[in-house]
Amino acid sequence: MRFRDKVVVVTGAAGGIGRGAANAFAAEGAALALTDTDESGLADAVQQISNAGSSVLGLAGDVCDEGVVDR
Repeated sequence: MRFRDKVVVVTGAAGGIGRGAANAFAAEGAALALTDTDESGLADAVQQISNAGSSVLGLAGDVCDEGVVDR
């Protein structure tokens, strides 16, 4: 549990490398803040990771958009 009591932000978390990274950090005990423009894929990732027992927050949007980052 190398990331216990840590929060990790993962962009592009709906699939591919981002989804793999989110799963890996969750397995190491991290709480997660996930972002992606693919709302459906993001919701799936959030559900899958939270069902596994990890704390996770999903924020749909493009991190290049300052408003998304401010949220």
